[in-house]
Amino acid sequence: MVTTYEDKTEYSHKVLELHCMSGLKHFKKVLGSYVLFHLIFCIVFALEIAFVCTLYAMQKNTSLFALGISLFVLTLFTYLSLLFYTKSKKPEQFKQLKQWFISVCTKSLSDDIPPQDYHLFIAQALYMFAQLFQTKEIPVYLKSFPLESLQKVMRKLSLFWHFKDLQKMKEILLFECIQEHLSLLKIEPTNLEVHASLGNSYLTLSSVYKSLLYSPIQSAPDSSAKEQADEWHYEKFQSSIQKAIEEYKIIYESAKDDPWVLAQLATCYHELEMYDKEIEHFEKILEVSDSKSDVMLRLAYLYFQEGHNAQGFKVYKHLKESGHEKADELFSYYISKSKQEANG
Repeated sequence: MVTTYEDKTEYSHKVLELHCMSGLKHFKKVLGSYVLFHLIFCIVFALEIAFVCTLYAMQKNTSLFALGISLFVLTLFTYLSLLFYTKSKKPEQFKQLKQWFISVCTKSLSDDIPPQDYHLFIAQALYMFAQLFQTKEIPVYLKSFPLESLQKVMRKLSLFWHFKDLQKMKEILLFECIQEHLSLLKIEPTNLEVHASLGNSYLTLSSVYKSLLYSPIQSAPDSSAKEQADEWHYEKFQSSIQKAIEEYKIIYESAKDDPWVLAQLATCYHELEMYDKEIEHFEKILEVSDSKSDVMLRLAYLYFQEGHNAQGFKVYKHLKESGHEKADELFSYYISKSKQEANG
């Protein structure tokens, strides 16, 4: 039986999926160990507080009462010391998980694989692994508990506990993915597919910083630490987007009529809220693309958003006459936008 290239590719993809799922499972175990750590100390604190309160209420055996207070202080000191240690240890565990993932992926390759194929495979594997780290993958504790209200509380607590860890792991994987792409570009500097993949990696990395910038876990509004963190995340977000744009521009110079690269550039400018540049690139897509209705719809929304109503109605008329299913939604958007502007 002859093994085709497609069979090898499919097998390789399935192997990668297994490695990714195994890595995600290990990541969840690491998070669970920290939850267990806090839970154990919470139980110990509760027992010690109950013990001290009982002795205080009985007003007897002051030596036991003093011993209870001493034990509580000692436990608190131990907890804070271990907490500092575990916080510093966690990023290192994430890096070890990344290294483990690379090592198991490498073992699935042949020894005589060319360097460029090796870097490309590892980069794709890391990107595939990073894509698994979505909010829905955050472990929810007591999710089988019959009380729905408790389940909602646990979902919120799980998000509070693990959201930043999830983004940190994704950031570590994408950093390594980018390094693999750069190593590949050192060998093949004009490979447009590598530049496209690198641009996608930068764009995905920017989404990590955007998620942290608009995190569902917010500190006090006047927190100086939050302001500094937001500023750092915003700078990283901007830097990642700009690097993605530079990669897509390299492709654009060689393929000006490629709708995909124009769409990627439009996406980047949308993220930077540079809507005029986004409009410019969607207009270019209209010139070179056969599939125009969805592009025209997006362009019409942008025209109305930026106040180019004459151009917006021109596109709306075309969509309406062609029977586009979302033409009425577009007009409703224009009406709501007009009301917003009228109300100041």
